[in-house]
Amino acid sequence: MRSSPELGRHRMLPILPIVCALLAAPNQEAEDRWIADLRSEDEIVRRNAALALLQRGPEGVPRLLRELRHERPEVPGQVERWMKRLEEERWRDRAEAAAALVALGSHGAPHLERHRDHEILEVRWRVRAALEEIGERAPREREAERRGDAVLCEVLGEIGDERCVPDLLRSAETAEGNVRMRAALALVRMREKLTGEQRRGASEAAFAALAAETDEPRRVLLVAAVGDLGCAESAAELGAVLGNESAGGLQMRRAAIFALGKIGTAEALALVIRALAAEDEYVRDAALVVVRSACGSAHGFDARRSAREQAKAVAEIREWWGKKFGRRWEP
Repeated sequence: MRSSPELGRHRMLPILPIVCALLAAPNQEAEDRWIADLRSEDEIVRRNAALALLQRGPEGVPRLLRELRHERPEVPGQVERWMKRLEEERWRDRAEAAAALVALGSHGAPHLERHRDHEILEVRWRVRAALEEIGERAPREREAERRGDAVLCEVLGEIGDERCVPDLLRSAETAEGNVRMRAALALVRMREKLTGEQRRGASEAAFAALAAETDEPRRVLLVAAVGDLGCAESAAELGAVLGNESAGGLQMRRAAIFALGKIGTAEALALVIRALAAEDEYVRDAALVVVRSACGSAHGFDARRSAREQAKAVAEIREWWGKKFGRRWEP
């Protein structure tokens, strides 16, 4: 099974508790704990939980997908059971029930809201207090869910089960921040199992994530992901990334060139050849790497010199492109 760089960086982290747990067949309690640990603020805890869930392979996919969808079918019943406990005679039982209702968080709030005007005064007070506390905790809860969802996408991509594709596409298209990026990268790892339409959807999602992302290394990863997906329709948008110096730094432009090289269509390689005329030597160097790989020769082009000084070499490269694709080069 292939390993992502993100998971791979932590292979040497102490995972003795996980290993011990895996010696026995995973049970519901262990799986629940690992799922909860995915939301931890501690990266080591998250990574250990991810490795444990990864060991379950395709067998664990249904549960992971339910978590990614935030499905909680058990919550309405839990709310009703704890509501009954709020009417118990013992104070300890009522306090325990109130704490349990708060612990259900935003998933329980809509069901708890129906009891806001409960006929018993103390129950009504406890319900309203619980709803208020849930509201106060909501931002932290959403942040924890985003942490968990990002790792879930990564684990699902590693498992590579085809059942994951629709949910990963949905997350890549609609989720926020790191979750969207992790979903897009997970789809890249599964690209051999995607249909043409799914690849196009994943590419569009990667571009949408790129537009929302501000972290440069992550933007470079997303551009590379588009290249790995290999959709011919992505060439024009990659060309826009390549041509817009203000929208991205040097690494972004180089990543766009390498992505175009992976796509390898006439339009993609034409954009790469045009990049030989870039002002920046390192952009020219990336374009030359792709050209040399595609046609087997640099035709004497030297990235350290401008294209204007090497008209003959550029003309030969354009001639190669014309013969390969049966088309005439258009300036």
